[in-house]
Amino acid sequence: MKKTLKLKIVKFEHALVMQVQEMQKLNEGRSHVIYPATKTTMYPVFIAISKNLDVDARTFKDNAERDEYLQNMLGWITDELFGGAGKLEVGKMCEVSDDGKAWIKRIYVGELPREIGGDKRILFQDIFTHNFQCWKYARPIGAQPTIDGDIYTWETEE
Repeated sequence: MKKTLKLKIVKFEHALVMQVQEMQKLNEGRSHVIYPATKTTMYPVFIAISKNLDVDARTFKDNAERDEYLQNMLGWITDELFGGAGKLEVGKMCEVSDDGKAWIKRIYVGELPREIGGDKRILFQDIFTHNFQCWKYARPIGAQPTIDGDIYTWETEE
C-alpha cells in the first residue's frame, strides 16, 4: 500500500502558497500537521491538509521568515505524516529512542525475547563504535520529499 503526498508550493515576496496535488492513505499528524483539515482547525496548527484543491496562502514579515517556515513545514510533514513509515529491516538504518521523543540513528539488528531484554528489547548496532545496544522504541527513517521545481512529493510503502 503506497502512501503519497504531492504538494505544489510556490514562494512569492513575503508569501507562501500551497496546494495539494495528490494524496493517498495519509494518517492524522501529531502537533503541527492536521489531516484531514476541518473548518474548525485553528492555530497552533501550522499546516492543515485537506482533500479538496483549496489553496493555502500565508504571508510573512519578510522572506527570511517565509523560508524558515517552509523548512519547518517540510520537516513537520516528513516527521508527522511520513516518519516511521515502512518496516524495520535488519542491517538498515533506522531511528531509536528510549522515551519516544528524542531519536537517534542506529543500524537495526533484531529483537530480543522479553525474558532477556525487558522493556529494552530492540537490538541495534552503533554506527561509529559498532557495539550493540538495546533500545525501547524503533522506527524506520521517514520518507524524504523529492523536489521537482515547486512540486514536493513524499512516497513510501507501508
